[in-house]
Amino acid sequence: MTAPSQPLVPPELCDIVVDHLHDDPPALATCALVCRGWLPSSRMHQFHTLVLHRFPEWRGQKLSLISDPSSTILPYVRHLALGEGRGREVDPYWLDDALPGIRVDDLEGLECLELFEIIWTSLSPESLARLLALCRRPRSVALRLFHNHSVVPLIHLLQACASAEKFTIHGSFVHGHDDEIAALVPGSFTMSPHLRYVEMPGYMYPFYNALRRLAPEHGICTIYFASLYANSAASAARFLQWCGHTIEEITLDFPDPRLEHNRTENHEAPFYEVGGLKDNTSLRTINLNGTPPGLLAVLKQVTSKIVDTVSISLDSESPDLDFGAFGEPFSKGVLASAKLRIIASGPDVKSLVEMRDMLYGKLPLLQKQGRLVVERAGGQPIDTPEPPTDVDRWGAFPMVDMALDHYFVSPAV
Repeated sequence: MTAPSQPLVPPELCDIVVDHLHDDPPALATCALVCRGWLPSSRMHQFHTLVLHRFPEWRGQKLSLISDPSSTILPYVRHLALGEGRGREVDPYWLDDALPGIRVDDLEGLECLELFEIIWTSLSPESLARLLALCRRPRSVALRLFHNHSVVPLIHLLQACASAEKFTIHGSFVHGHDDEIAALVPGSFTMSPHLRYVEMPGYMYPFYNALRRLAPEHGICTIYFASLYANSAASAARFLQWCGHTIEEITLDFPDPRLEHNRTENHEAPFYEVGGLKDNTSLRTINLNGTPPGLLAVLKQVTSKIVDTVSISLDSESPDLDFGAFGEPFSKGVLASAKLRIIASGPDVKSLVEMRDMLYGKLPLLQKQGRLVVERAGGQPIDTPEPPTDVDRWGAFPMVDMALDHYFVSPAV
């Protein structure tokens, strides 16, 4: 007499169970031990993101997961974050020792690479070569606090990102002397043919001035300029003009007009004085933060006839709020059919409701046509009594979130 067979659970149902535990590493580790069939799904979540940074006690055994010859988890790593840090007394330049041992070729599923406070001059030639090799496969590469006395290493790093679709720089600074940029040879540099999205602070103008000098072929269609001050606004405008017709979406984040020290200077003026967005004839989406008069001057130079949406972040306490003036560029010309999206912020719900009602009163035609949308920064409905959302930065267009932004809270693996 044969023993009764054990009931079988459909594999799709098992995957749903494991997927439900995606943010519970101990439970995923237990699932991996249930049976061989559960191992791929469990590892896919458990090792999706690997964060390694300068604190040895946080790195723990994680480094061995991508360097030990016997490790079998490398194909499951999708998101790798490496943080050097400037606390040399804690663990001096650990990446220089670690990079040569990383099994770069076996990270075949790597999609996103984050580099945090990388100290370029601390890396040996072997480590630099391994770092550049690590950049070749990911579709998204993000740098945070990359400081260097030369723009050239950053150019080399971007060139190494052969598969990148997204390239992001946060809080970084490089120096680029005029003679150094003039020495760069046009045509000697190539960028990923897949690169579509670039996000960088305005004060990185030595970097994008160098790109404009090198003039590589590109297919960039989305650019986010954060922290765009008067001393870099003209360079940003010229860079956008060099990008030309490929740009479909642009975000310009000028300084917060609510801060007193930003009210004495028109940071938008250098941008529109050199022509602003005049050569970006394929723009579909425009996102703007800054002072209302300056933003209106920027909009008046738009030449794209296919703009669908213009989003403007406004605070009820911002100076120079002339709501009626916003109707002019949307009543005629290239923006005559575009939607105006106002992202409102303020100290309380009452001020937001008053701001919305005033916009409706000043721009009745846009509202009647369904072309005026007023939203609340942070995503809550504008009428609800919930308190305003605390945001780390001015405006309503968040920058790319990085795993290393959260490493003081809890490790990802």
